[in-house]
Amino acid sequence: MKRMMNLINLLIIVISIHVSASLPDYGPYTVKHKTYVLNFMDETDKNVDIYSPVMESKKFPFIVYSHGAYGGGDIDYAAYIPLLESVASYGFIVAAPRSCSVGCSWKNCKTLENDP
Repeated sequence: MKRMMNLINLLIIVISIHVSASLPDYGPYTVKHKTYVLNFMDETDKNVDIYSPVMESKKFPFIVYSHGAYGGGDIDYAAYIPLLESVASYGFIVAAPRSCSVGCSWKNCKTLENDP
C-alpha cells in the first residue's frame, strides 16, 4: 500500500511538472474565483468552482466544465485550474463541479434524485 502511494505521489509530481510547463495563454480579463457548496450535488463532492472575468457591467457566456471518466477530486481539480482560469480570462464564466470524483463510484452513482 505504501509503495502504491509513493507511485501515486510521483505520478502527481510528473503531471504537475508537465502541466506547469505547458500553461495555457491568458486573455484580456482578470479572473476571480469562488467556490460554492451545493447540497443537491452528488455526495462524492458538493463543491462547484466558478471562474469569471472581473468586469461588473458586462454579461458573459456561461460554460460548465465537466471532468472525464475517473476524473475529479482534489488532485485532478488542481490540474484543471490553469485551464479554467485561462478560459475565464477570455470572457467566459466557467462552472466546474467537482462531483463524481474517482469515477463516480459512490453508492453505484445513484446519489441524485434524477440519476438514470
